[in-house]
Parts: sequence; C-alpha cells; structure tokens
Amino acid sequence: MVLVAVARPRYDAHQRMTFDGKVGLWPVVETKLAVRNSKNRPKGTPVTTPNEMTDDVYGRMLTQLVIPAIKRVWPGKQEAFNHTAG
Repeated sequence: MVLVAVARPRYDAHQRMTFDGKVGLWPVVETKLAVRNSKNRPKGTPVTTPNEMTDDVYGRMLTQLVIPAIKRVWPGKQEAFNHTAG
C-alpha cells in the first residue's frame, strides 16, 4: 500500500506550467530486523514488511511526510519579486 498526494496543476499567465501537481508517493512499510536465520538471509538482516494503514500511521505520515512535502513543492511567495526601491 502507498500514500499518494497530488493536486491540480498550476499555470502562469502565458500557459506555462509552474506546478505539475505531483507532491509525493510514500510506501506504507516498516523495516524490521530478521528474527532468525533462513536460507534467504541471516539473522539480524533488515527486512521490509508491509504495514497496516491505521489512524495513527496515517496521522503520523500526514504530519511527518505529506505536509512538509506540500510546503516544499507548492508554488508561492518564494517566487515573488522583491519590490524594494534601490
């Protein structure tokens, strides 16, 4: 399972795309250490396992991953011109 965040693409006055709408894609997995030896891997090897999407997991992913990614890619005031008289 994955958590995906997308938005509507944004265009400027000349119909050039300023934001493509892609925010991010995050897998809902957990990395654990292997408990015992097997023919595939020794004990202690990191193993990626799927995780359940519960309310707690969703809230944590939203606050730690999605919202910072939205702030990072969202077009806004960081592209505005400086209007100070020189």
